Amino acid sequence: MAESENRVVCIVDTSLLLFGNLIPRKEIRYITSSRVVDEIYKDNLKREVVKGYIASGRLEVENPSKKFLDKAMEIARDISELSKLSQADLDIIALAMKHVETDTVIVITDDFSIQNILENLGIDYLPVRRKIKDRVRRWRFICRKCGKKYLNDIQICPICGGKVTRHRVRY
Repeated sequence: MAESENRVVCIVDTSLLLFGNLIPRKEIRYITSSRVVDEIYKDNLKREVVKGYIASGRLEVENPSKKFLDKAMEIARDISELSKLSQADLDIIALAMKHVETDTVIVITDDFSIQNILENLGIDYLPVRRKIKDRVRRWRFICRKCGKKYLNDIQICPICGGKVTRHRVRY
């Protein structure tokens, strides 16, 4: 078996770069997006650490294609998580969707919305400090004023003008 066949691709979210370390192992390939790197660059010390990871080749920076970003947004919208995701979060999901087609993928993230989407997609993930509380979550949106329920994430109720808030659907 070739060496590349045994490699695991770890898609790295901000949480690992801020609170963990990249273990230098030849059978692990770490990938993140430039938007995640931009989030890290707000912290001076971690910025230097991440620069070192990139310079040494331990961390690869890859930006997802529009095709996978569109798929990630569609899935996030379908399970009502889209409003909770940043562009960097969507990059992580899109990169996972791309690489899972050809590699063994593990996404390293503490973000509950990302974990929920990965759970829906059947993609493995590992938290750095916390994990999803229970099984896959779905959401409903309810007007606080009139109680009208919506499947889509809207801010204002078109019936009464009240504020619409997100509520978890219990199974």
